[in-house]
Amino acid sequence: MTKQLIKNHIYDIIIVGASKAGMKYLEENNTKDIGIISKNWPEDLKEFNGVDYFPGIVEYASFYRGLITLELNQGRLLLCTHLVIATETQPMKNHILTGFYYKYLHDEVKKSDVIIVAGHSDKAAQLAVDIAKKCKRVYFIDPNVKTQYEPGIRLKIANKKNLQYLANSTVKNVKMVDEQYKVTLDNFDEIVCDDIYWLDDNMPDCFPTVKGFLEKDEQGYILVNKENQTTIIPTVYAIGGCCKVKED
Repeated sequence: MTKQLIKNHIYDIIIVGASKAGMKYLEENNTKDIGIISKNWPEDLKEFNGVDYFPGIVEYASFYRGLITLELNQGRLLLCTHLVIATETQPMKNHILTGFYYKYLHDEVKKSDVIIVAGHSDKAAQLAVDIAKKCKRVYFIDPNVKTQYEPGIRLKIANKKNLQYLANSTVKNVKMVDEQYKVTLDNFDEIVCDDIYWLDDNMPDCFPTVKGFLEKDEQGYILVNKENQTTIIPTVYAIGGCCKVKED
């Protein structure tokens, strides 16, 4: 059974998915500190000692300075240096494959930072308000015209002078410029920011190859390098039926 997670414990490897490929990878790397995430208990796991099992799915993930943070649907946080995605053969139905999201970590936001929060839920709005307490300026981008936020959250948005609410706006392009993001909106306005927090499954097509996101083909398969199964992030791998080799 799973041991209680130690605060700030960092796994060498976390495997997402108990597919045949995932279990084979576990067998070949069982000498390392490993955790495995799967919706259901994998029967073969009883053959391995010292492997931590976490039931559920990954809802959010972030990649920051070589450390990968995963948040499961039960709210549990896991940290690792290497991530192996080994879900089954239906990539569009696997939540982990909808893209990597940025999860807000308070100690990573500097007073001088300009941050974009994109989403259309109370959770996204509250995130924008919280970040605005810590940094220079926040742009809250909402793709809808009239999202019905909780009255208390609407008031907080209105009272934050360094928080600009942009309704009926979408991101059309993102480029990296000198370690910052140059973001172009659908009205051709441009915002230069230090980080982007994406919520509510609204990641645009221009986003897959930007820092922290997985590159996929039109069918949703993760694209990997032929030599070592790595994604565009060197410490994130995809194996088994969820991926395809990237064409040269």
